[in-house]
Amino acid sequence: MTRFLTATASIVLIAAFSSANAHDHNERELDVEEVEDRFSEFDQTNEGYISEEEAQRAGISDEKFEQMDKDGDGRISEEEFHRFHDTYGEYSEDVLE
Repeated sequence: MTRFLTATASIVLIAAFSSANAHDHNERELDVEEVEDRFSEFDQTNEGYISEEEAQRAGISDEKFEQMDKDGDGRISEEEFHRFHDTYGEYSEDVLE
């Protein structure tokens, strides 16, 4: 009887954990979509990066631009933009609005 209860409890815990992770995963996907949408808005020339001029038009300060431009090539790639958002999370919202 004890083995049965232990096995049942394990199954319930696994199901609950899987359900919670699926929910969290869906929320993260929405965040990624939002970041991709913002990147597309800022990349007005559709070249796959945000130039300094595009950043200025979008209201991104020079300081934030330098933080995002990790490789120092004078533009923000989509990967750099995502990394910035992932690193600063909710604090990056001021840049993404």
